[in-house]
Parts: sequence; C-alpha cells; structure tokens
Amino acid sequence: DDALGFFEAFHVLLAFLVAFLTAFIGFHFQGLRISPLESHFATILILIITTIVYSIARLEIKLPQNAQYLPIFKLVCLVSGIVALELLVAIIICPFWLLMVNICPILIVGVLHHSYQQIYQFLYCAANLVLNAVPSLFQNIYQFVYQIYDWLRQIFKSISVAASQVFSSKEQEDNGIEMAEIV
Repeated sequence: DDALGFFEAFHVLLAFLVAFLTAFIGFHFQGLRISPLESHFATILILIITTIVYSIARLEIKLPQNAQYLPIFKLVCLVSGIVALELLVAIIICPFWLLMVNICPILIVGVLHHSYQQIYQFLYCAANLVLNAVPSLFQNIYQFVYQIYDWLRQIFKSISVAASQVFSSKEQEDNGIEMAEIV
C-alpha cells in the first residue's frame, strides 16, 4: 500500500508539473509572439505521443485486469511521464536537451534496476508462452502444407488421368481413321 500511495502521489505531482509547465509555455511564447509549434514542432509532436502513451498506460493501470502486466504498465507510465516533463522543460530551456539526453538513459536504467525482478518474471512468462506455442504452430503449419501438397498431388493426378484419356481416345480415333482409309 505504501508503494501504491507513493505511485499515486508521484503521478499527481507529475500531472501538476506537466499542467504548470504547459501553461508556462503558453505564457512564455505568447510574450514572444511566436507559436511553439513553429519553433519546436518535433518536440511538441513527441510530447503529444508521449502524453498519449502515458494516458493509455495510466488507464490500463486503473482498469481491473491481469495483475501480471501491472509492473510493465507502471514502468511505461513512469518513463513516459518523466519524458513528457523533460520535453516541456526542453521547450522552455533549449540547452536542456543535452541534460535530457543524459538523464533519460539514467532514468531508464534506474527504473529497470528497481523493477528487474518483475520484468524478468514477465519476460520469462512471455518466453514460456512462445516456447509452448511454437511446436503447435509448426505442427499446424506442417499439416497445412501437407494438405496443400496432397491437394496439388490429387489435382495433378486427375489432370494426368484426364490427359492420358484424351490422348488415348485421340489415338483410337486416329487409328480408326487410318483403318478406315486402309479398307
């Protein structure tokens, strides 16, 4: 419960900081009389994508579901929220990009280190699912290919029989015509 309380408090703080910095950017660029989209289009586009990813992960955390995926959604939510915050600060302070490039890997490594056990369990379960599914998948593919092979073999066999019947009837007609000419 303490971890959940901290997680919720952190996201409330994160949402407040994002809202505050967004409002600050609006006032800052209004004073400069330029649009932030003109000068920071790529950053704002990445910010929008990051915010959408954050929102989807946050909704997935709130919905009752399989608890196995909860650590992954928390990780995605945490990383995308912090990246969104860093992007907003990068719009305000342009040299902040260098700091952000240095902080992002540190953040990701820190989060991975903090929840490595949950990530390891998730990857282990995913690998087990794949390894259990692969033999049946190959068996199904083999059966499908064998059915196609059998079907094609029957088609070629029926074509061969039909062709041999046509050729034999043609030969009989030709032989009958030759016999009639001889008589």
